[in-house]
Amino acid sequence: MLAIGGGYYDGGFSFHGELLLANLETGGTVSALDTSVEVRTVSWRPDRDGRVLDIGVSPTSDNELGRDAFVAGFDGMVERADWTAVGPGSIGRKELDGPHRPNVGRTTERSARRALRRLARQAGRRWTYRGAVQDLRMLGDGRFLAAVDGGLLEAWDTDGNPLWSVPGPRGGGRLVPERGGDTVWALSRAFGPPASGSAWRNQLLRCVRYSVHDGTRLRQRSLQASAYLGRAAGLAALLPAGAVSPPLLMDTEEDAGGIGGALPRPVEPRASFPGAPALLPVRGARVPYALLPATDHGASSLSGSWVARVDVVAAASGSDAAVGDTAAPGPADSAGRAVLRRLFPLPVGSSALGHLGPLAEILDARGPALLVTSEPPRQDRTAWPVARFRLPDGRVLWRTDLGARPTALLHLPSRNLLCVALSDDSLAVLDARDGSLGHRQRLVVGGLPTTAHTLTEADDGRLLVGTVDGRVLVVRVG
Repeated sequence: MLAIGGGYYDGGFSFHGELLLANLETGGTVSALDTSVEVRTVSWRPDRDGRVLDIGVSPTSDNELGRDAFVAGFDGMVERADWTAVGPGSIGRKELDGPHRPNVGRTTERSARRALRRLARQAGRRWTYRGAVQDLRMLGDGRFLAAVDGGLLEAWDTDGNPLWSVPGPRGGGRLVPERGGDTVWALSRAFGPPASGSAWRNQLLRCVRYSVHDGTRLRQRSLQASAYLGRAAGLAALLPAGAVSPPLLMDTEEDAGGIGGALPRPVEPRASFPGAPALLPVRGARVPYALLPATDHGASSLSGSWVARVDVVAAASGSDAAVGDTAAPGPADSAGRAVLRRLFPLPVGSSALGHLGPLAEILDARGPALLVTSEPPRQDRTAWPVARFRLPDGRVLWRTDLGARPTALLHLPSRNLLCVALSDDSLAVLDARDGSLGHRQRLVVGGLPTTAHTLTEADDGRLLVGTVDGRVLVVRVG
């Protein structure tokens, strides 16, 4: 039994994470905690015959211990007679509420990689880091591009042979091909030195356009902001993630062009605090969407928040907003400003309670809709619902509980099927009309399970699956 702890700070309020228990004989994995908290240290106690696990966890938020929350937490001692029988969410918060003491994680990512290289050398093998496949794009001639952590951009032929690669410090996620198909935009992320008087390192984004034929770098735009790569006005665009602002449009003639050809004012970095609206990364979205918190927003739950459509209106038409519309923070400029037009609230205590997972917009015979995956309430950690919200009024047309956390979502319009990758190493196929489960299969490579991180459809109807361990699988959906 392998115990794996991890987590992160969300930058505004809360610590998140989990304790994974991996059975090395069966390949099964269980998320054992009943609440999301950063697990900073974990070790088996050698003198208790493998029955006791020492766990150091963070507080739930920085409000609990103030600045000490980043270097101190709580030590728990959890005992089980049979750890192979531990179920999901079966370790409660009370078992972790031990002495308050410093517990900064002793194992860094860099030291973990050194340990793996050392173990590989001892076994006469070579180990190199290969992270998750962040995005996949099929080209017209059967080749495909992959954005991978540890190697920014790769091209492969139809037989799975590598053609070329562009090294990078960290894959940035989505790839957006240009119209015409000869070039593609890719995003890479890096961190610069901290600002004066601050402990936070500035995030630097580089949006680069490459030739799909040989990986030649053609253009580059760098900025200091939090954003993701998507589409707006039919073009590749940088969409600010921390605040709702006009997108930065990538132009084939210029490095960036604004709405109507004017250059937008630079996007100011804004943290995604619980009370601030933020763009939603919706796959297949025809227009940008945002999450608009309720006015009586309390904690980090999304209950009571609104889904809003983001429109860009001319600066001179500031009075054009309808009742219920909200102007996004930030100054207007010649490119206009973003206006949030409320669509529907996320229902309290239903499928949208908790943190949102992968999102997608679809259009079929039942009309336009948003497909929403979300984290279940703490008292029901086995739900993990997928729901179809009708646009624009948000009526829930169906809801399906899949029993595991969705990690990726893809709509196949030719067959009106919904493919959902799940954290239990499986792939589920639903009917997009009514949410009924067609079939579910486990992803296994070389006898070992793997988890899908991104999905895309190939031209021949097969499914390309990018995994968390850097593999690309080809799956036929029946």
